[in-house]
Amino acid sequence: MPTFDYNLNIPNGPNNPSADQPLMQTNTNSIDSIIGVDHYTFESASGNDGFHQKVTLPSASIPTSAAGQVVLFGGTLPSGTSAVFYSHDNSGTGPFNITNIDPVVSPNGYSSLIGNMLIQWGQVNNPGTSGNVVFPQAFLAANPPFTIQLTLQRSSAGQIATVDNTSPPTNVGFSYLTSSTGSNVLYWLVIGTL
Repeated sequence: MPTFDYNLNIPNGPNNPSADQPLMQTNTNSIDSIIGVDHYTFESASGNDGFHQKVTLPSASIPTSAAGQVVLFGGTLPSGTSAVFYSHDNSGTGPFNITNIDPVVSPNGYSSLIGNMLIQWGQVNNPGTSGNVVFPQAFLAANPPFTIQLTLQRSSAGQIATVDNTSPPTNVGFSYLTSSTGSNVLYWLVIGTL
């Protein structure tokens, strides 16, 4: 981010206006330049003067807010990825993540949800009677996923898929058991903390 020169208390009443003129010009130019960082500046060719072109949020710690206020700010996830957060009412709750990682849209993928949540999905072709799933994106190290949903594409009635309770889920994956050795597909969906 660039820095901009600005002279406080200019013009100053006791000063000769000709002495303050260069400082006033610096101030005027700095105002135009700083507005132009994320906004359309004065007399823009698009006619969108003052509107946002983008919003840039540097990484920061949780800012304070007063009752009734919601604060948006940039921060860093435990993984080191930059994200946009919000906090509200100076209540000590949050921060809540708004956006974080780029989603991976594929048969085995993931996307973030508001509130530091992560949803992941995938499929295992020919799952056999047991196996392991490694998540495309690890959840927060201290927390395995909140929920794991399994669906088995069945070639005949009565086949089931379950999470293997003898090997509890972790933040990086889980083990499963099925009642089929056929060429089915096991679909999985998990939600947890990013």
